[in-house]
Amino acid sequence: MDEKDIRFKVPNLEDMILNGLVVSEEVARSTPCTCYEYEIHGKTKRLCWSAGVVGTLTDEQERLYCNPPIVKKDGKGIRERIKKIGQISSKCKKGKVFATKSGKIKVIKDLSDRLECLRVELQRAGIELSR
Repeated sequence: MDEKDIRFKVPNLEDMILNGLVVSEEVARSTPCTCYEYEIHGKTKRLCWSAGVVGTLTDEQERLYCNPPIVKKDGKGIRERIKKIGQISSKCKKGKVFATKSGKIKVIKDLSDRLECLRVELQRAGIELSR
């Protein structure tokens, strides 16, 4: 399999935000997930995260990995955080440039560069990502 084939198998960040990528099913099943409830258009929605999954869980993943979920009511805070993450994700796409932590200007050429950009830009925005 050449590099071009591998690139097509890596989901983009926007897809992972709303469709979790399970990286460790064992960890996802054995650790609690955290869900935030918020209202939009008069309906209560829920976004859930679990260790072992990158991104938020789908409804099916929530049923598999959230038994029981830890539910927090946040509303506007979580919406603002997701909006900021989406804006930063748009800034960190292939071909764009960013300043590294040391201030060096770098062109985003691959997934490694994109993840570095996301890490740096999220830190600059004051968004802490849990491990």
